[in-house]
Amino acid sequence: IYLLDFIKKIGKLAKDLGLKPYIVGGFVRDLFLDRENFDIDIVVEGDAKLLLKKIKETFKLKTQFSPGFKSGKVFLSPNFHIDINTARAEYYNKAGALPKIEPASLKKDLYRRDFTINTLAVDISPDNFGFLLDFFGGLEDIKEKKIRVLHSLSFIEDPTRILRAFRFLVRYRFEFGKQTEYLIKQAISLNVLEKVEGRRIYHELKMIFLENNPLRVIRRLYEYGVLKELHPDINFSEGKAKLFENLRKMIIWHKITFSNEKVDYSIPYFAAFLWNMPFEKAKEILVKWAAPENEKKLIFQIFDEAIKVAKLLSKVNKNSEIYNILKNYPPEFLLPTTVAGISATGLRSSDEKTLTPPGS
Repeated sequence: IYLLDFIKKIGKLAKDLGLKPYIVGGFVRDLFLDRENFDIDIVVEGDAKLLLKKIKETFKLKTQFSPGFKSGKVFLSPNFHIDINTARAEYYNKAGALPKIEPASLKKDLYRRDFTINTLAVDISPDNFGFLLDFFGGLEDIKEKKIRVLHSLSFIEDPTRILRAFRFLVRYRFEFGKQTEYLIKQAISLNVLEKVEGRRIYHELKMIFLENNPLRVIRRLYEYGVLKELHPDINFSEGKAKLFENLRKMIIWHKITFSNEKVDYSIPYFAAFLWNMPFEKAKEILVKWAAPENEKKLIFQIFDEAIKVAKLLSKVNKNSEIYNILKNYPPEFLLPTTVAGISATGLRSSDEKTLTPPGS
């Protein structure tokens, strides 16, 4: 299926059903930034469930629908899908809670988004295909390289937007708008991240660790005092910065050398992020953040075995001996273990200088 043709066909089906379809969000943003993005999000004014049903009947594709969020997916392959959602408004009963949902216009749907750069929409109906809608100045903020929220309660309603703001700031090399920066600092001072479910914190950190250079994001979070809000025992040090940088180089090499291998590169970074604290405390944090069991197991394995394996490797010379030590470990374990082997004293240097976070 050619993607552009398929999107046009979805637009035609939506029109025949009396729905108004639009591509919104990150896909449109990255078109203007000339960045590759196949995370396609279609919003319809009307019932997305009707459109998904028609797509399934017409193209014989697998679909799924979540009634609670009035959202669904159509799978073009096992590893690629398009999101199709009903335009909706969200209402928060308390800070950090999941929102209440109700159908709404496209403009109201876009108003609930995190930042103006993510509010652009493109009409995909046959009569107006390709027409850009920009209700909130998103295109101007892209041109000016600014991260701005849409309203003053944005970080109060959803504190995870603080973490997302820094991720976008670093990825695109943008700056915060003055009001947005003030609102971030205000939200941090109110300890709003304490009210967020742990699994949502874990998800946002995972997205950061899947960026090309997570260290740059972590540095900015440290500078603004966000790390201590995630947990008082999480700190930042030059030793940790060096560890992150060595991991980044190793991961770049691994991606080039083993380009077809499926690896969760966030796992080594999670281990590095929590490394300079007692293992039991790090494990307690991961439990609080409701990390998925398979990911938690891998991170725990790194805590428990990486230094031991690195020391074993330093005592052998033959390739066969190295292979026998490493053969049963996944890449998520091998990457930080290799970094540990680079250091003469391992990763947990007792004389590592820990920097004092701002405001402590």
